[in-house]
Amino acid sequence: MAETVTTVYFVRHGEAVSNVKGLYAGVTDVELTQNGKDQLSFLEERFKDIALDAVYTSPLQRARQTAEALNRYPRAPLVEEAGLKEWNGGLWENARWDELPTLYPKEWDLWEHALHLLRIPGGESLDEFADRCLHTVERLVRENEGKTIAVSSHGGVLRVLLWLYKGNPRDSLSASFWHDNTSVSCVRFDGKGHSSVVLENDISHLAEGMNTFAKFQWFLTEKEKKGYKHHE
Repeated sequence: MAETVTTVYFVRHGEAVSNVKGLYAGVTDVELTQNGKDQLSFLEERFKDIALDAVYTSPLQRARQTAEALNRYPRAPLVEEAGLKEWNGGLWENARWDELPTLYPKEWDLWEHALHLLRIPGGESLDEFADRCLHTVERLVRENEGKTIAVSSHGGVLRVLLWLYKGNPRDSLSASFWHDNTSVSCVRFDGKGHSSVVLENDISHLAEGMNTFAKFQWFLTEKEKKGYKHHE
C-alpha cells in the first residue's frame, strides 16, 4: 500500500513597507511596496502549473495579497488562518530593528543568542509562537491528508517552522535563517506526521534585482552580511 504524503508549499509574503524601512511589523498590518506587488506577478507565474487543493493565509494583508497572487491560476479555496500570523512583537511593534538593542538589551541578547528563551515584552514567547504555528500547520495537514496545499505567511513563521521541520532542536533556533520575500519552500509530511524539507527559500522565479535581501540586510548580523547567501 502506497504511503500517504501531504505536500505543503510555504511562501513568504511579498516585500512590505516594514522590510524596506527596517521596522518590526509582527502583527501590524503593513502594506506591500511597489516592488512587493511586482514580485507577486512572478509568483503567480511560478504557481501557474501547480495543482493546489487549498490555500491558507495569515489574515494580515501582506500575506493575504500574496496568497491571492499564488492562487490566481489554481483558484483553490482560500482560507484565512489566524494561527499563521507573524510573531506578536508587543512593545517591539513598529520599532526600528536598529533601536531594539538599545531599548531592550536583555531581550535583544536572547534574540541573538538564545531565541528559545525569549518573550518579547508585551508579546509572545518563542514557545507560544512556535506552538501556535506548529499546531496550526499540523491541523491543516490532517485536514488535507494526501493533498497539496499552500501556506502564505511571514518571515518569523517560516524561519521557525522550516528549522524545526529539518529536525533541529528548538534551543538552536538562534542559528536559523530568514527567508526572502516571495520565497518558496516545500515540505512533505507522511501519514505519521514526519516531515521532509525538499525545497527551502527558493526565489528562482524572481527577475534579477527584484529580491529584497540583495538590497536590504539590516536584519542580518555582521557575520551574516559578509557571507550571506540563500539557503536553497
